[in-house]
Amino acid sequence: MVRVRLPIQEAIRDLVNDLLGTETAVDKTPDAIESDDVGAVVSYRDDEGAMAIAGVFDTDLVGFLGGALTMVPPSALEEARNQGDLPENVVENFWEVTNILASMLNRPNSPHVVQADRHRTLAEAEGDLLGVVDAPAKARIFSVAIEGYGTGRMALYAAP
Repeated sequence: MVRVRLPIQEAIRDLVNDLLGTETAVDKTPDAIESDDVGAVVSYRDDEGAMAIAGVFDTDLVGFLGGALTMVPPSALEEARNQGDLPENVVENFWEVTNILASMLNRPNSPHVVQADRHRTLAEAEGDLLGVVDAPAKARIFSVAIEGYGTGRMALYAAP
């Protein structure tokens, strides 16, 4: 099977800029996302259901992407984060963003993928999704700064 290639930071930046209508800076970072910082885990699977890419997002980025999509004030996101969790509508908006991110993974001469599994914590992930996070063929970790909201991290892991 042909592996799905991981996107580069410019592709993520352009997609998020277009989607949110705000300036976004995306850079590679060596800083892994610790399990207690994880706010979401998603899988992207091919048309046969095989794992292609696992995405792990820190809680800050879940809030920033979900909030910026519908212009939730950053102060409301900070207050919710300080109280321990993000509002469900912000998380649902985030899932929409990660669903749209699948479009940048679909390229010519590459398997078609769609967002499949969605989890709020790494502990909820299991099976082949967790296997890809634990032992990827390739990994890229990005720092994503969204103007007016803040900076969070995302990690993309390619299945072997």
